[in-house]
Amino acid sequence: MILDFPYIRHRGQYMPLVFLTISRGEKAISTHALVDAGATVSLFHKDVAEWLGIDISAGLELQMEAAVSRFHIHLHQVRLMVGTKSFDAEVGFSTGYRGRFNIIGRQGFFEQFSVTYDDRRRRLRLET
Repeated sequence: MILDFPYIRHRGQYMPLVFLTISRGEKAISTHALVDAGATVSLFHKDVAEWLGIDISAGLELQMEAAVSRFHIHLHQVRLMVGTKSFDAEVGFSTGYRGRFNIIGRQGFFEQFSVTYDDRRRRLRLET
């Protein structure tokens, strides 16, 4: 399976965003996330956890560092679906993360796909 995503223009820059569904139990929410090869762990905003009924503080706590900030995340098992591919992944949720986008990191995601960034054509390709 090959999935091609055009980069999405945001504040004058083109970003490799994917549309995905994240679920836990019977609850699911669809959202965009930035595919970031520089991130180890995937990170979602606290409102996603709240929608899914996840008690953020119940997960394993880690301290994260971004370019200009430090914050804590809590890891939880969820199910991700990109296109028709669905898989379990451990992702982080944070009440202190202030970034614009949910982040898809390498762990749990890059094992599922061969990921190709094509900045010249402004496209992201995911292959299984």
